Amino acid sequence: MIKDWQIASAAALVVGVVAIVLTPLSRDDHAGKRVVESSRIESSQTASLSVPDEDSVFPSGGGAPSTAKGSRPLPVALKFHEPVPLPGEVPIRVPILMYHHIRKIVPSLTRSEVITSVSPANFERQMKEVADAGYTTITPNELRAAIKYKVSLPRKPVLITFDDGYRNQYDAAFPILKKYGLKATFFVITDYGSKSGYLTDAMIQELDASGIITIASHTRHHAWLTAVGRATEIDEIEGSKQYLERLLGHPVPAFAYPYGSLNAKAVDLVKDAGYSIGFSAQAGSLHMPSTLLKLRRIRVLNSENVVTLLKRVMGGS
Repeated sequence: MIKDWQIASAAALVVGVVAIVLTPLSRDDHAGKRVVESSRIESSQTASLSVPDEDSVFPSGGGAPSTAKGSRPLPVALKFHEPVPLPGEVPIRVPILMYHHIRKIVPSLTRSEVITSVSPANFERQMKEVADAGYTTITPNELRAAIKYKVSLPRKPVLITFDDGYRNQYDAAFPILKKYGLKATFFVITDYGSKSGYLTDAMIQELDASGIITIASHTRHHAWLTAVGRATEIDEIEGSKQYLERLLGHPVPAFAYPYGSLNAKAVDLVKDAGYSIGFSAQAGSLHMPSTLLKLRRIRVLNSENVVTLLKRVMGGS
């Protein structure tokens, strides 16, 4: 006969396993490192089908929404832990969508690669949804003006961002953005231009001249800023800004933290380097002056209905 204490013990074990499986991990795909990110995702705002930290992966054996090998993706409930405004601050809610790869979803992709990939067909469907629903895409400068100076934004604003400067963003995403007249921001790893699969300088210049793409910094080598020394951190943050400004001939005020890895020191260095707006990978959509250098974003998955997601983020049905 199974005793009551045995049932209780088994239940506690299940709860513990679930908690471990759902703890977000971050993988440094470029340097081969893996660290556990401490993240606060307590219940506050709830959306769906997103992952809280950039390049999040799950322990082998479970947890991730499986989409490889033709399996059906599972929804991932995401609870936003929004920042608390300082006294006198008036926050605004603007969704910032985060993409990485725009490419076919094939069986050879790892779980983390699946999470960071949207197929070209689904990306076009998502952008058509955004356009048809009357959303207006904005730039980082427009968002900064609204947060800091209370400049009015257009009705139903949304900021679309792409991290890492992959070649498929130029080949697949850029033509679709042009087709629907949508603005977007590309965060570029400046020293990866000679690597296969990344944007070249000529591509970056073409994107910048298009009138719909804002080029922004993502460090020189996609460095994990909280795990490197101060000199390296400064070089990664300042060096990428200087390179892009020489290449494009104008200021580059926006920065995104690789892997969403940041702390107070990194934020201070970003400010000292001359950036005026910064983007994390932590989930959320509430922005205010005190978070201007660590704005929260929302990852978009391959199977996402973006309009439904945006309605949930904004508190609609």
